[in-house]
Amino acid sequence: MVAISLVSTVIATALQLMVPILLGRAVDQTQALVSEPTTAETATAALWVTAGSVLLVWVLRGFFAVFQNYFSESVGHNVGYTLRLAYYEKIQRLSFRFHDRVHSGDLITLGMLDLEAVRMFFSTGLVRIVLQAGEVLEQGNHDELMALKGLYARLYSVNYPSFDDLPAGSVDAGKTQKS
Repeated sequence: MVAISLVSTVIATALQLMVPILLGRAVDQTQALVSEPTTAETATAALWVTAGSVLLVWVLRGFFAVFQNYFSESVGHNVGYTLRLAYYEKIQRLSFRFHDRVHSGDLITLGMLDLEAVRMFFSTGLVRIVLQAGEVLEQGNHDELMALKGLYARLYSVNYPSFDDLPAGSVDAGKTQKS
């Protein structure tokens, strides 16, 4: 079940990343249709295909997100159940002397909080670890990242092909020029 949850998470994330690409394609198609004399039927058909693709990707993403949620919660509950049984069994085997020193309420409270944290790890924490495993792949400003010709440069050129002709240093992310 863990494998199904992780695979569903990766697929749902990949599908979510496809939406900006499809929307960029729709904008590119619209710009091409405006600049080139074509029939309205061709323009409408191209945009309907892109809209259908976006809808299909969102439906598939939702499907895999449901799989991810269901199976990660299932794993979390099964692990929590197993740990609760082991915890209860351990408490039953402890000596009376131990129980005289430690309050039963403290044992139950601490045990249940820890077990709930473990259960929640599978439903949320494990997914976050998978999603953040490759979060920081490259570091630097825009020009440095473009010079590396890595993932940032590829994604930038796909999303902003018209900015490729700008001279180095003309795009400074996060800063605005004052007039």
